[in-house]
Amino acid sequence: MKLSIIIPNYNNGKFLRRCIDSILGQSFRDFELIVVDDGSTDDSKKIINSYNDKRIKTVFQYNQNASIARNRGIEISKGELIYFIDSDDELFDKDTLSKIVDDIGSSDLLLGNYSIINEKDYLLEEYLIKNDNVISTNSVYDYCLISPVPSNKLYRKDLILKNNIYFDNVRIGQDLNFYLKYLSVCKSIKLVDYNIYKYRILESSMSRSDNLNFFDIYNSFLGVKKYYKNAGKFDLYNKYISLVELLHYSCQFNKIRRIKIWKAKRASYKLFMYYFSTINKKECYKKDFYNSIRLKIFVKKIIYFF
Repeated sequence: MKLSIIIPNYNNGKFLRRCIDSILGQSFRDFELIVVDDGSTDDSKKIINSYNDKRIKTVFQYNQNASIARNRGIEISKGELIYFIDSDDELFDKDTLSKIVDDIGSSDLLLGNYSIINEKDYLLEEYLIKNDNVISTNSVYDYCLISPVPSNKLYRKDLILKNNIYFDNVRIGQDLNFYLKYLSVCKSIKLVDYNIYKYRILESSMSRSDNLNFFDIYNSFLGVKKYYKNAGKFDLYNKYISLVELLHYSCQFNKIRRIKIWKAKRASYKLFMYYFSTINKKECYKKDFYNSIRLKIFVKKIIYFF
């Protein structure tokens, strides 16, 4: 089998059918669709069971997190290639799978663009990799700073299994965690200049909520650090991934302004200052980028706290 598509789902019955239909309606047919329901309490199970298609495999598990659901999908997959898509998103058009499977060729990873839409299907933005944080390293790490979303990427299963790459069970930075590990074993990347999928922004999504899960970004990077150390590639982490770490800490640092209690806000600030201090700035590849992010953090610190 050529391709395994993995959908983790939790209480997303509102968009789940549209996601599945966008896959089953593809012109490319040589795939299996693995839907892992992570303990949904809505009508998701009814929707999943309404399909009578031999290409669909279903797993129903108690609620454990999307990371565990994706890992379960990897474990039972049979395809040469792995594609992840979330249950509130959908493929861009009916020829998407045909294009990405053909275009990856012998490359280890395929990267593409995507559309960002809202709950009413209105186009909010077009994400283009060439306009993102692409740096010149003459290596796969040119793309270490791009959007970590999983569904504009096509992976090779043999590399995932051979190098024991899985999603760490964290609440923030799951996709980033997996992508950065995979990048360490990736030798070649195919970049395509077309949209692969439609990424739907939900107002209820974790990234837009006011909870304190943003602290988990640190745990996500701890997992990546451990992986690079065990692989004997910690020099590459310090050189390239430290830039990613700084960028994502800075993005999560923005959420401190949502905290209403002053003592909690100050405690959060001190914790993030510790996170920043753990980054090896001496060995990072692009010091001008590092310095620009640090300057932004300094400005935010003044705005938020003084």
